[in-house]
Amino acid sequence: MTISNQKAFDSILSMAQNMLRLASERAQSAVTPEMIERELNKLSMVMEEDFAQVDRDALVDELIRRSSRSVGENATLSSGEDHVAWLDAERKRGWTYWRRYSEYMETRIPWTALDALDVATDEVLSQLEDPTREGAWDRRGLVVGHVQSGKTGNYTGLICKAADAGYKIIIVLAGLHNNLRAQTQIRLDEGFLGFATIADADELPAVGVGLIDNDTSVRPNAATNRSDKGDFNTAMAAKMNISPEQRPWLFVVKKNKTVLERLLHWIRNRVANHVDPETGRKLVTNLPLLVIDDESDHGSVDTGEDVVDDFGKPDLEHQPKTINRLIREVLHHFTRKAYVGYTATPFANIFIHERGETQEQGPDLFPAAFITSLAAPSNYVGPGRVFGSASSTPDDLPLVRALSDDDFQEWMPSKTTTRPEIRPHRNGHRPRWKGVARVPNTLAEAIRSFVYACAVRKLRGQGNMHASMLVHVTRFTSVQGEVVSQVSEYLRDLKGRYTRGIDLAELEASMRIEYETTFLPGMQEIRDALIEGETLEDFSWEEVLAVLPDVLSDIRVREINGSAKDALDYAENEGTGLK
Repeated sequence: MTISNQKAFDSILSMAQNMLRLASERAQSAVTPEMIERELNKLSMVMEEDFAQVDRDALVDELIRRSSRSVGENATLSSGEDHVAWLDAERKRGWTYWRRYSEYMETRIPWTALDALDVATDEVLSQLEDPTREGAWDRRGLVVGHVQSGKTGNYTGLICKAADAGYKIIIVLAGLHNNLRAQTQIRLDEGFLGFATIADADELPAVGVGLIDNDTSVRPNAATNRSDKGDFNTAMAAKMNISPEQRPWLFVVKKNKTVLERLLHWIRNRVANHVDPETGRKLVTNLPLLVIDDESDHGSVDTGEDVVDDFGKPDLEHQPKTINRLIREVLHHFTRKAYVGYTATPFANIFIHERGETQEQGPDLFPAAFITSLAAPSNYVGPGRVFGSASSTPDDLPLVRALSDDDFQEWMPSKTTTRPEIRPHRNGHRPRWKGVARVPNTLAEAIRSFVYACAVRKLRGQGNMHASMLVHVTRFTSVQGEVVSQVSEYLRDLKGRYTRGIDLAELEASMRIEYETTFLPGMQEIRDALIEGETLEDFSWEEVLAVLPDVLSDIRVREINGSAKDALDYAENEGTGLK
């Protein structure tokens, strides 16, 4: 689909969704295919040019898919201590950042999911304090979401609403590595800032919500940018001055000692406007702060001991671990602040001692104000549905196939082996299969399955969507480098044979059998077990074969770890899709 066709498709989709929502409410019934056809007929008369550019059947399919989605109820535990209820319809009137984010998301998620996002972000924001409330206040909470179920979209919506309400400094703690921080920055460029934070650019182009509302006077300020080296730095700190009248400032920073120390130094020396007469601590009293801690169970929790004494009183001399200490010190320099942790695995967070406090860092990050558990959408397929419970067997799970020792232990020996003569591999291991530096047959099959999946998506008109496969067989980066070489070599061989037609007959015949007897039946099993209300088209081997050379040419192999230089640059491949 071309960019103009996609724009027309999205425009119709957005209008049709809103019309169907109203039609459904008037009829007090669920959306039906007849209702979809009726509303599209109305739209086609006023959007004739757009309709001429799009596949109407694809529009109907997408609207049916979206209309069949539902989202359950969220659950919240909360404390009203030192909290004044404040969020109502009047307080939300005239909000800009949420309005444009909501409009931006209309073409990306079903309206039921958008309504659920609105409700969930209101639920969380209402648990925080009104940023216009005078005096000192401190709210700390936790949002628990499912793995890969839209937590980033949720806190982006929360940030938009918090900025509308009057929070002036918004700090997002975005993982431990540059690539994760940069990806989060890109998402917030699109959902909140409205412009691409390109380093050293004369002009920052509008993106995302900025294409919906091009009023630059409402643009938030950005203290970080989307490059791998775009974290908060000394040069930025030296030229930044913030006053209460300004538009909100966004910081997207790593959980990194050096970065957080720079941020803390800047707060103390460039932002603080008051000194506590008793402690001498520099304070910010005129700028309400919101800290969003992404994956808050990772790096943020103090793992030290003795936060309280034998009588349950805080040990004010306790020395917390570095990242925890620095996050708490940032919070402790503001008299009006809110902290919201996001995680799918909240166990470490809820076991933070609620009385943990020190003189220098203040209270620990225990979610004393609230814990909100987000409901998953009806089409969510998470670890529970993929891997089952502890009692599940591979036969019960359509997405899982257990391997025997013979399938991989020679190549990557692990602790799971039942053969006592095999010792788990160590750092520096050089994987070999049948004595040769190549991937084992089972991994080769898995790679071919990914190739088939990319081909099917291309045939369904989804060729410009991102698609990724993760191969994770070792924790040692030196061994990961060997795996990258072997996977790359296998793909090079496949690509070479299909693009040049070299020694292809035997390979093509075996892949045809595999596609028809293993891949297609396997996909049908997965659909039957995991997908409801979907009609998905299958394709013959001849159709798949026609696109295989292009599919193989598009696939890239990237090494992603703490020391590799590769990055998953999804944003830079938005038009074509990163494979």
